[in-house]
Amino acid sequence: MMQLFIYPFRVYIEDTDCYQVVYHSNYLNFYERARSEWLEQSGFGMQWQKKQNVLFAIRSFEIEYIIPARTPDLLEVVIDSIEIGRASITMIHHLRYQEKPELILNKSLVKICCINHDFKVCAVPQELRKELLNDRK
Repeated sequence: MMQLFIYPFRVYIEDTDCYQVVYHSNYLNFYERARSEWLEQSGFGMQWQKKQNVLFAIRSFEIEYIIPARTPDLLEVVIDSIEIGRASITMIHHLRYQEKPELILNKSLVKICCINHDFKVCAVPQELRKELLNDRK
C-alpha cells in the first residue's frame, strides 16, 4: 500500500450547479471514488470484501469547505492518514488542485465501520489491519 494515495480527476459540468461551481454534496462522491480506488489498487476492493464477508459502511463524514471547485478544474483527492480501530477505519483526506498542490480546496474526515453481510459490526479483517499498520511504519 502507498503511504500517500492520490486520486486525480477532472470536474465536469455534471458535478456543478448553474454557476459551474461544484455542488456541495458532490465532494462526497469525489472522496468515495478515491477511497474505492485506493481499496481496489491495494487489493482490498469489492471482490476481496465479498470473500471476507465484510463491507465498509460510512459512519460519519465531515467536510470543511475552503475554496470552491469549478468546471473544468483538474483536481486530486489525497488520502493523508488512516487510523484503525477494532471495527473501524478513520481516514483524513483533502482535495487540491493538480497543478497547485499547495492550494487546498477542502478537507474531510470519514469514519468507516466494518460490517458483515448481515449488517452487524465486525472486526477489521487481520489482513487489512496488518497492511495498514505496516504502511504506517
